[in-house]
Amino acid sequence: MKMNRSQKTFLTFLVFNGETDNGGVYQFIFNRPLYIFAVSEMWYEIGMLDVAKDYDAVLEELIGESEAIGALKQKFNDSSKSFDEQWEAFSSGYDILKSTEKIEHYYFDKEFKKRCHKKLSDYIESHINNFIR
Repeated sequence: MKMNRSQKTFLTFLVFNGETDNGGVYQFIFNRPLYIFAVSEMWYEIGMLDVAKDYDAVLEELIGESEAIGALKQKFNDSSKSFDEQWEAFSSGYDILKSTEKIEHYYFDKEFKKRCHKKLSDYIESHINNFIR
């Protein structure tokens, strides 16, 4: 199924929100690398410019730390490693990408969630023709 931009924006929000609610921004980055750059576009698309700016700072840091994160991901995916070694590889990334903490500081706040979900529902409403045929 081919999706239009509005549908992709909505899907990207769902993926980011699901991973972030479960384990934070770093977990999203680690588990869903195909969506990393789409999330930046998504924040701008739905009009959450403050989050977009903070997320862009995460991307900058990630680019600078890509070798370190890549090594952790490789170790995590190495089936010859014990569960504890794999967990250590994953969890040590939280110490590398510190910029994620700024978003996590407000992302779980009830008032932020209300504002964020309102922006998303306004976006869907203003693009409703892209969701309904």
